Amino acid sequence: MNPNNTNLGEWLSYNINVQRNGDYTFTPRVAVNAAGAAFDIYVDNNKVGTVIQNQATGGLQNWVTGAPVQINLPEGQHSLKLQITASGMNINWFELSFLQGEAE
Repeated sequence: MNPNNTNLGEWLSYNINVQRNGDYTFTPRVAVNAAGAAFDIYVDNNKVGTVIQNQATGGLQNWVTGAPVQINLPEGQHSLKLQITASGMNINWFELSFLQGEAE
């Protein structure tokens, strides 16, 4: 994945398989020329978070790991969508990390 120079209204969609119910951090790796580029995070068409890059990174290939966003995910197959809400971001990758959830 390496979508570049994203524009308002564009979106990216991924199929994910969540192994267990619980809270996760969504951490993006991004580059922006100007502060304020942003996207919303949707799971199964329900908005669960927002990423806003508040500082320019010094170029569209100068990558930074963005602030993590906490989201709740249910177990099973889901559609994860990134909906661009403010233009000008390159997205290198994102990571979902399990925080806590239901006891097994």
